[in-house]
Amino acid sequence: MATINFPYLGQPIQPNHNFSNYIPLGGNRYSEYVNGENPYTITKSITHQSDEVARSRLVHVENAMKHAWNGYKTHAFGHDELLPQSKHYQNNWDGMGVTLIDSLDTLWMMDLKNEFWECRDWVKEHLSHDIDKFVSTFETTIRSLGGLLSAYDMSGDEIFLERADDLGSRLLKAFDSPSGIPYGQVNLKSGEASNLPWIGGEVAILAEFGSLQIEFRYLAQATGKTEYAEKAERVFELMKEIELSHGLYPVFVANTKERPFFATNIISFGSFADSIYEYMLKIWLQGGKVENMYREMWDRSVQGMHDHLLLKSTPSGLRYIAGLKPNTAQDKKENTLAYDRSMDHLACFMGGKCNRGRFFLHVYHFEFLWF
Repeated sequence: MATINFPYLGQPIQPNHNFSNYIPLGGNRYSEYVNGENPYTITKSITHQSDEVARSRLVHVENAMKHAWNGYKTHAFGHDELLPQSKHYQNNWDGMGVTLIDSLDTLWMMDLKNEFWECRDWVKEHLSHDIDKFVSTFETTIRSLGGLLSAYDMSGDEIFLERADDLGSRLLKAFDSPSGIPYGQVNLKSGEASNLPWIGGEVAILAEFGSLQIEFRYLAQATGKTEYAEKAERVFELMKEIELSHGLYPVFVANTKERPFFATNIISFGSFADSIYEYMLKIWLQGGKVENMYREMWDRSVQGMHDHLLLKSTPSGLRYIAGLKPNTAQDKKENTLAYDRSMDHLACFMGGKCNRGRFFLHVYHFEFLWF
C-alpha cells in the first residue's frame, strides 16, 4: 500500500498509522451529557492543550485552502466549477463564478486578502446575472446571493451589495406564486418562474423555500428595500398557518393554489427538509431573539423530533433520527405511516443545531439524548 500523501499536509500519513488509537482531547466526556450540561470541569490546562491543538491545525487548514484555491485560480478562475482531474472547468451556472463567489467570505476570514481583492475586481468587471436560463432559487440564494452579502458584510465594499441587489431583484420573481411559497427555479433574465419539473411541477421543496430568509432579510436591511424581507418572511407565516400538531413538516408543499397545503405525508430531518429547521433558529437569532414565531416553531419542531422520531437502533442501542413515510405493508391500515428506519446524512446536522439551540435558549423541556 502506498503512502497517503496530501499535498497541503506537512507530513504524509504512513500506511501503518493506527487511527483506532485516536482519543479526542478530553476523552469521551461528551457521551455523558444530560439536559445539555457537561458534568466535567474544563481546567486551564485542558483549555491550553486545546488551544495548542487548534493552533497546530490552523496551519494545515490554511494550507488546504491555499491548495484548493490555487487549483481553482490556475485552471478555472472566474468559472463556475473546477474539474480537478482534467484541470479544466465547467459553467453549469452560465459563468456566474459560483465557486469564486461562494469562497469570498472564506478568503476574507483566512486573511487571504490579496486573493479576496482579486476576486472583487472580477466581480466588478465580469459578473453578470443577465442569464437566459432557469437556475435553482435555493442554490443561487445560498451560494451566490449569500456569498456576495457575506463579502459585503465583511469588507464594506459597495460593489458586492450592488451585485447582490441585482441578483436579489431577479430571484424575487420566484416568490410570485399564487400562494406566496416561492417556485423552485427562476429564469434570471426573463423572470419566468416555475416549480422543479423532476418532482412533478406542482410542489415546492420544504428545505428549499424555507432556507432563503436569512439572505433576503439581510439584503432588505442593507438596501432599505423591505419587499425582500416581506416576501421571504411571508413563507414562514404561511407554514405557521398550516403547521401540524406535532410541529413536524412534510417535505413537499403544493404552492400553485391561493392557499398552500402539504402534498405528502413524508417527514424527515434529512433530504428535502433539513435546512428549514436550521433557519427557524438562525432567523430568530438574526432578528435579535425577539421574533417569537420563529422561536416557537423551532421549539415545537425539536420537541416533535424528540417525541416521534428519536429512536434506538437494534441491537446496538444507538440513538438516531428516523423519518416517517406512507405505510406500504400489505396489512396496512388506511392513511397510516411507517418509520423510515434510516438516518439521512443531512439529519446529522441536527446535533449541531440542537447544541446551538441549547446554547442560546438555555432550556429544553426534555432529557436531551446524545448520539
